[in-house]
Amino acid sequence: MAEAIQNHPLYQCDRAIVDSLLVQKTPDTLSLTNAGRLFVRYSGFPGAYDIKRDLLACLEKWGMSTDELNSACRNIWGSSWRPGDSTEELSVGSGAD
Repeated sequence: MAEAIQNHPLYQCDRAIVDSLLVQKTPDTLSLTNAGRLFVRYSGFPGAYDIKRDLLACLEKWGMSTDELNSACRNIWGSSWRPGDSTEELSVGSGAD
């Protein structure tokens, strides 16, 4: 019997995240952790093949393997970083604010 293809309940939200990852030449901390959690979420999931394909494309663009991504994520989470803790410069405003 063929495997049933399912729709993931978070597909639309996750699709937007993956689309934002695809345009990044160099990932920041949040991007790495987002990619890592989405790899885990869709691992073994029967469907969302476009998301799986595009996550692999991100890693290829970033010059990383899944093992390197997992290692980077472990280091990030091990450093006590949490989403929202970003100290990375925001490119909003004129700089004269």
